Amino acid sequence: MRSALLLGRHHQQIGTVDLVAEGPCAIAISRGGAPKRYSYTEPNEDACCFVWGPHGVMLAVADGHHGAGGSERAIQHLVESASGWLDEPTTDRASLGGALVEQLRKAVGEIGVAIFDEAAAVGLPPPATTLSVAVVRPGDDLLAHASIGDSHVFVTSDAQPCDLGWSAGRDDNPEYLGRERDLADEAKLTVDFASLSSTRAVALITDGFSEHGIGHPDPAAELHTLQIDSLNGAPDLRAPDTCRAITESALDVQRRNRSGDNVACAVWAAE
Repeated sequence: MRSALLLGRHHQQIGTVDLVAEGPCAIAISRGGAPKRYSYTEPNEDACCFVWGPHGVMLAVADGHHGAGGSERAIQHLVESASGWLDEPTTDRASLGGALVEQLRKAVGEIGVAIFDEAAAVGLPPPATTLSVAVVRPGDDLLAHASIGDSHVFVTSDAQPCDLGWSAGRDDNPEYLGRERDLADEAKLTVDFASLSSTRAVALITDGFSEHGIGHPDPAAELHTLQIDSLNGAPDLRAPDTCRAITESALDVQRRNRSGDNVACAVWAAE
């Protein structure tokens, strides 16, 4: 297993992008392209990771509120949990998909409890946290994903990307991990699996790419434009080129809007 994670507390300079890539995976993080125009606890409260195993990858992005502790806990928990999701091959996609959905649901629930309990132990409000996670198993033609809050899970082929995250087409009142000890409303957790089919890339992005008045007003259209070049490049550059293009695009629009937000991105690109 190979893994990497980027935590916002280590990336606090406005306008810079830090990126790690290996194989079909890449992750990037930035404090943002401009200063935040809203109150916040820490300069960069986002985090992201990948785990690359013998039969697939796990990607995740997390966005903390009122501190980075929630996003860090989420990412660290997923890195520690992912090996069992990526190690064994299978010929039964439906059974594997159902098992991964339950494992993701369990992991998200455990993260929510941990965030709440750790805050309670020190007498602080819990850092409510957005999370998107995807498990990609190309040999099994399988994508499993879970999302709570307003981060994205974009799946792209040659057509415009489709957002599988909770925020796609939902109301403006998302649930967050850690707000209650147990997930208050399971309807606010999106978790499912699907065939990879003609998927060329999976991109998880926090809302610094899309927040109203800060990011892109049509994030799917922007992502489609960005990927036209990056996904047609050399196979070993597709993931890092796409990940960097997404993050740099978020910083550019934030500069134009003169309003910033943290950005975390995780990409798997088909080889």
